[in-house]
Amino acid sequence: MANPWFRLYSEIADDPKIGMMPENLRWRFIALLCYRCKQLAVTDASVAYLWRIPPSEARETKDVFMAQGFIDENWTILNWDKRQYVSDSSTERTKKYRDKMKTVTPVKRHSDGVVTYVGSHGDFSVTDV
Repeated sequence: MANPWFRLYSEIADDPKIGMMPENLRWRFIALLCYRCKQLAVTDASVAYLWRIPPSEARETKDVFMAQGFIDENWTILNWDKRQYVSDSSTERTKKYRDKMKTVTPVKRHSDGVVTYVGSHGDFSVTDV
C-alpha cells in the first residue's frame, strides 16, 4: 500500500552526492522518492513525461543517478528499505502492552475501609466497617 509520506533525513542538505548535482537533478531525485512512495511504476518514458523533458534527457538523468548509486537500471531507489522501514502501529504497540499487563501481578494495597469524599456541600466521611 502506498504511503502519503516518506522519511527525508536532514543530512540530504549536506550530502556531497546531492549537493554537487545541478538543482534540477536534485529536484528530480526528490520526485523519484515521491514516486517510490506512491508506488508508481517508473520507466524512461514515464519519467520523461512526468518531468516534461525529452527521453534523451531522462536517460542522461538516469545515468547520473546510477553513477551516484541512487538507483539501478530499472529506476529502483537503492537503500529505500534501509531508510523507509515500516513503523510499528499504535494498535500493535497497545496490544503488546495490554498483553504484558495481563501477566503482571497487581499490587495489594492496605485499606482501613474509610472513604473520604469532598462534595460541593463540604467534606464528609463514609466508614465501611
